[in-house]
Amino acid sequence: MASFKDYISGFAIKRLTQVDLPYGSNQHELDGVTAIRKMLGTDATVKGALHWKRLYNDEDHIDYADGSFTFYDARARSAERTGRSEWRMYYDESLLQGAKVGDILLIVRLKRSEPNDLHALLFDAEGDWSQKIAYLFEVPEAERWASTSESELSNETLSFAAEMLLELLGIESHSIEPEAETVVAEKMPDGRFPSTKRMAELVHEYIRPSREISPDQLLVKWLRFEEEIFRVLEKNLVDIRLKEGFADVEAFISFSLSVHNRRKSRMGYSLENHIAKLLDTYEIRYSIKEITEGNNEPDFILPGIMEYRDLNFDSRFLTMLAAKSTLKDRWRQILVEAERIPVKHLCTLEPRISRKQTDQITAQRVVLVIPEEIRQTFYPDQRAMILSLQDFVSLAIERQSLAN
Repeated sequence: MASFKDYISGFAIKRLTQVDLPYGSNQHELDGVTAIRKMLGTDATVKGALHWKRLYNDEDHIDYADGSFTFYDARARSAERTGRSEWRMYYDESLLQGAKVGDILLIVRLKRSEPNDLHALLFDAEGDWSQKIAYLFEVPEAERWASTSESELSNETLSFAAEMLLELLGIESHSIEPEAETVVAEKMPDGRFPSTKRMAELVHEYIRPSREISPDQLLVKWLRFEEEIFRVLEKNLVDIRLKEGFADVEAFISFSLSVHNRRKSRMGYSLENHIAKLLDTYEIRYSIKEITEGNNEPDFILPGIMEYRDLNFDSRFLTMLAAKSTLKDRWRQILVEAERIPVKHLCTLEPRISRKQTDQITAQRVVLVIPEEIRQTFYPDQRAMILSLQDFVSLAIERQSLAN
């Protein structure tokens, strides 16, 4: 399994101040960037490409720009005489034109890039991205520059949450195990994508349901292995299509978008399929996608829709579980589902979000259910309001037992 060090060779992060913000010019400098010396060194002036990305709270909204930078000592001529250096980063084509005081700027050096290529990511300090970045890079929100060099990066295996966050940042970090290639070769020789349900079935054939490991570990194992199968299939498909060529740029763009959209859309169905298998493993009864009031279709009703529709059945033993791979504002959609169940449960794969959002979710009587590996990305006070998969399974078993 890969570690953080396999993909990143250093980073620098800071909270922007008034003097960092550009006004009325296409050429700009950042002061106080001595932390970047850990990445670039101070033997000589360094020039390279700077790839900007502006991340908004809506993960689908990202601005991009490509420019260049020069990292130099502004006092080079007098340094030998005075012994003082003043390193600055001079840049162009800046997304900082739309930045504000307090925003977070993260500069990353990737191993897969050219040695002097840097990636700059800008995001709102009050948004959920700042929470995710603080977890991923293990740094507090800083008033001044903070940095980490390659020698200081962790060698620990990337967690499932870290893999997902790196992917959102455009860093492919998923390793492919030989078993995934075997599944594709043996079960999908035509190279086509099977339905999400069939994909889940193949995963369960190779990683069989078991109570020997926790529900949290089992779900993550399934999700990881399905991701590997998907990557093998996707790579094969893309390789074939690239060899065939494209009639024009529009055809290439259309194909690229189809690949991107397939990645985004499948995870929600994947999560739903694996949750169903998990409930089967623990002999927990449920109905899936059955209609309740207002023509709504909750993902899971426990112990089932018949009990839900039976007004003589004690509602204390009813449970609703929704499955959404990410939260955004979509968690509000479940509030109108299953009126007989005032407290809703929502299983998600979303890593750390802000305390403000978890408070909002809790106030609406929604209980998050998150695999323990991802749950650990949250702050301790947030985790007190979040159930692990093991917690939820235990709750469901208890309610089912009491209802019998």
